[in-house]
Amino acid sequence: MAVLLTGLARKGAFIRDGIRYGRLDADYFNYEEKGTPFRVPYGGIVLAQGLSPAGEIAEELAEKGIEVISAGDCVQPRTALHAVSEGFLAGYRI
Repeated sequence: MAVLLTGLARKGAFIRDGIRYGRLDADYFNYEEKGTPFRVPYGGIVLAQGLSPAGEIAEELAEKGIEVISAGDCVQPRTALHAVSEGFLAGYRI
């Protein structure tokens, strides 16, 4: 996993874990990490929610005209095999 994250960071990915989603402006993603608010520019966002559905966030992004690719349990609770397969296909599309 560390090799994958290092490779993504080397390609310019900004990776955060354990953040609280705030809002999405035209050019900025607003979030909170350990109680501190942050505002960062974005070109694309990959949101991994674990077992929590991300329907509201996906809906907000779509309303702003931002392409949303949903995968795994946020589509519908199923097996890990479905999630891994859909995640691979979503990554390939990006």
